[in-house]
Amino acid sequence: MIRSLRLRLLLWSALVLLATVGGFGWFIHWSVLLSLEAELDSELEKSAAALDATLRLFSSRELSGPPPGSEFMEGGPPPGRPFGKGKDRPPPGSQGKAPLPPLPLRPAVRNRVMAELKLPPKSRISPEQYFAIWMPDGTLLKQEGIDEEIDMPETAGGAATFAKYGHNREMVIRGPGLTTVLVGTPLEPINRRLDPIDRNLALAGCAIVALGLIGQWWISRQIFKPLATIARTASELTATSLGGRIDEKSVDLELTDLVKVLNKTFDRLEIAFKKQATFTADASHELRTPLAVLRGQAELALSRPRQPEEYVRSLSIIVDTSARMTDLVERLLTLARADAEFPGHEHKAVNLAELATAVLADFPNSHSVEQAIRPVQVLGDPLLLRQLIQNLVANGLAYGKTGVRLSTRTDGASVILKVRDKGPGISPEDLPRIFDRFFRADKARVRTNTQSPGGTGLGLSICREIVLRHGGSITCRSVPGKETLFRVELPSLAEG
Repeated sequence: MIRSLRLRLLLWSALVLLATVGGFGWFIHWSVLLSLEAELDSELEKSAAALDATLRLFSSRELSGPPPGSEFMEGGPPPGRPFGKGKDRPPPGSQGKAPLPPLPLRPAVRNRVMAELKLPPKSRISPEQYFAIWMPDGTLLKQEGIDEEIDMPETAGGAATFAKYGHNREMVIRGPGLTTVLVGTPLEPINRRLDPIDRNLALAGCAIVALGLIGQWWISRQIFKPLATIARTASELTATSLGGRIDEKSVDLELTDLVKVLNKTFDRLEIAFKKQATFTADASHELRTPLAVLRGQAELALSRPRQPEEYVRSLSIIVDTSARMTDLVERLLTLARADAEFPGHEHKAVNLAELATAVLADFPNSHSVEQAIRPVQVLGDPLLLRQLIQNLVANGLAYGKTGVRLSTRTDGASVILKVRDKGPGISPEDLPRIFDRFFRADKARVRTNTQSPGGTGLGLSICREIVLRHGGSITCRSVPGKETLFRVELPSLAEG
């Protein structure tokens, strides 16, 4: 398999050109051949007509031979033909049988026939004509222009027929007195006239194919030139230099769509790299703080001998910090799986109401959560949906002053999940960024429950990734100093 697209195009072009030029050359050759054969047949018809006209100068009686008993008879009357009275009648019992063969020509008539039966002047296309004439009984009357003996051909009801005999073209007609006239000519003159035409066609065809391949090579080079520009632009993109784009006006119209797709891909790639860089920096920052706490407490405990309660206090801080780091790492892994489209997770029917009730049971202060849960079902991953509800409820309990309200209901083909808290709300400046990774609006939303999970700035980001994974949407509406409402919309089981 040839992997070069340009070479394949050249080969296909060569095949198409060869087929086209060859077909055209064959058409020209065949057309010229038919024209020459038609001209040759016309010459043969003229020659046959001239011979026929010469034969018609003689009467049927002269061509049929002398009467029986004539002095011009050679060898006496023919066998089976009566001599004397009743000479014109057939012998008894011969009615219905084949006619008797005609009598030989008189010598004087034969001499006249031999002298006057000639071909017309030589033509340009058939200068080497020959002819032969047979009597009705098959006796050769005259043959000229060819040395070998010719057998008398059959005629189709007297109509003129043309045929190829070896390297010759021949015509046969029925002449006067039931004679058979054959006129022929070698095909060599036609071949000699066709040879230069075929040679010129071959040379012209080779030139056309060569010029076509050169033109195809130039066209393919022009076609692939924008692709080389695209490849060069793509090769210049690096992790630190993703701003390069392909100019849509510099490529042909047929490649504009490809350039648009590539530029959009480069845009997404640049955004992904920026997010990755931000994510890495934020993750490093978030991990640096608890690691510093762990190291500080360990160094403090080991700096000098201390009382047991001081060791207990340091170890408690280390345990709490380790738990926070564990939670942070788990959330980072969740986001990493979200970026990889959650490989390994399978969707199935999930009763969202039962799942929400089970999640609330895990919170020690779930009694402060107002429930308005109605039976609804969605198609999704139970573990991810459980984490979604847990993060939203934990976020509400962490910032809400008077508890949280959790509700589920159906709305046509969608399932609506709402979590509302009566906390301080979110400022309009921070609201567009609350789903960004590591973003925390702690200045506006003071945590009222420090024991609740959260505080990493990843909970709402994880919620958004889970909802998007399930083909839904999540929005937030907040009134500063009054309440915050998170609304999740997922396709219902019937819709999914």
